[in-house]
Amino acid sequence: MNAPAGQQQPLLDVTGLRMDLAGGRTVLHDVSYAVRPAESLGPVGEPGSGESMSLKGILHMLPVGTHMDSGISFNGRSAATMNPPELCAFRADEVSMIPQDPRAGANAVRTVGDFLTEVLARARDVARRQTAEHSVRQLAEVGIADGEQRLRQHPHQLLGDLLQRAMAAAALAAEPRLLVATSRPPHST
Repeated sequence: MNAPAGQQQPLLDVTGLRMDLAGGRTVLHDVSYAVRPAESLGPVGEPGSGESMSLKGILHMLPVGTHMDSGISFNGRSAATMNPPELCAFRADEVSMIPQDPRAGANAVRTVGDFLTEVLARARDVARRQTAEHSVRQLAEVGIADGEQRLRQHPHQLLGDLLQRAMAAAALAAEPRLLVATSRPPHST
């Protein structure tokens, strides 16, 4: 797809996305959108209408047995043709995801500091001895005070909103070209 003169090529281009779950139930049909650098896109829909599935499809993080047909390309390259090592590098270096359920994205036996420092050491090549200092700054950037204390805590020790912010800090720490965030429905009272 060529962008009009003066307009950047899409960073993410999804064309005609169709997704069928195991058993043949279609959850998405003919979904198309594009995101250019520095743009935001917020898919909206009723719970269960497929926004999260669409976003997980970008990263090929779908339930077993899901069949996806689409022209998904990232920076002009087809995501469908990526082999497993390329897909792993794509997830690590190009795109970060803030999961809908922060507990699903956090390892319960590791501390917040463990997963933040791992991201910083891997993605940004920050020396291990400097990662704690950087991690505290990352937490502060997403509104978490007492960073030193939070780094020593495990996911179950953080309330949902704090853990969601910690997961956002980890996703942002990688400095991805694309940030994918799924939202939780508001809690009913």
